[in-house]
Amino acid sequence: MRERMRIFLGRALLLLAGYFAGSHHTTVAYAGAPAPGVVPKSYGRLVTAIPDSIGTGLIFED
Repeated sequence: MRERMRIFLGRALLLLAGYFAGSHHTTVAYAGAPAPGVVPKSYGRLVTAIPDSIGTGLIFED
C-alpha cells in the first residue's frame, strides 16, 4: 500500500514539476522577405504558392 502511495505521489510531483517548468508562451515565426527564384520550364507554369507550417507548396499546370 505504501509503495503504491509513493508511486502515485511521485507521478503527481513529476506532473506538477513538468507543468510549472513548461513553456507557457507561444512562439511566433515571421516569414522573411520573398526571394526571387527560377523554376525550370519542364515543371510547367507556376500557378500559385501555398505557405503552411512545414514549408511552401507550389502548384504547377501544364
